[in-house]
Amino acid sequence: MAIFGELDTPEGVKANVSAIRQILDQAGRGDYTVKVYPNGSHNLMEVPPDNPNEQVRLKRFPPGFFETMVDWTATQLRRRAPARR
Repeated sequence: MAIFGELDTPEGVKANVSAIRQILDQAGRGDYTVKVYPNGSHNLMEVPPDNPNEQVRLKRFPPGFFETMVDWTATQLRRRAPARR
């Protein structure tokens, strides 16, 4: 799983996302997730849309952040769990 905030050097985010997908696809690994959160900063906190340079008011993670983490983790655990007899 790779997670980015779209406002964390946007060109760098695009380049990293592209490189991750290319490398994992070439390796035949389809079991990955790449998520870019709109209005997310480098620390993944949601930036106020009215002032993207404001760091003082950062109070929450982007909507869906924790749900994505839990869902991805649960999926990985189910895939790796030994078969029950």
